[in-house]
Parts: sequence; C-alpha cells; structure tokens
Amino acid sequence: MSENKSRVSKEARNIANQKNNSYKEISMKSFAVLSGIIMTSAFYSCWMNYYSPNIPYEKDFKVDAVVLVIFFVLYMLFARNYNTFKVSINRRS
Repeated sequence: MSENKSRVSKEARNIANQKNNSYKEISMKSFAVLSGIIMTSAFYSCWMNYYSPNIPYEKDFKVDAVVLVIFFVLYMLFARNYNTFKVSINRRS
C-alpha cells in the first residue's frame, strides 16, 4: 500500500512539474518576443530620426518596414544563438 502511495505522489509531482515547466517556457518565450519588440522600437526611432533622412533613397513605407523586419529577425536569431534569453534562477537556502 505504501508503494502505491509513493507512486501516486510521484505522478502528482510529475504533473505539477510539467505544468510549472510549461508556464516557465511560455513566460520565457513571451519575454523573448517582448525583448525583441522593445529593441526593434528603439532601432525604429534611431532609423526614422537619423538614418532614414540621411540615406538617399526614395522614401517609402515598404523600405522602412523591410529594414525593421530584417533587424527583428537578426536580433532574435543572434539572441537565441548566444543564449541572451536564458535566465537562471538560483534558489536561496
């Protein structure tokens, strides 16, 4: 009977850990996207206020949108490859 209780408690812990891991995974992915949006908005303000007026090209929304999309994609790729979204949490004892 005690073996049955320990098996049930292990299964309950496994279910709780799976829920906790899925919550952590979702929160980390949302943090990564939010970070990408914040960095892209900062780049957008620099692009529109400094770079875009000084580059001789036909002013078009499509060009600006393509530059922003390329920046966002490159930022997310580099951030993922260099583990900038990895946050370690140390427990206090």
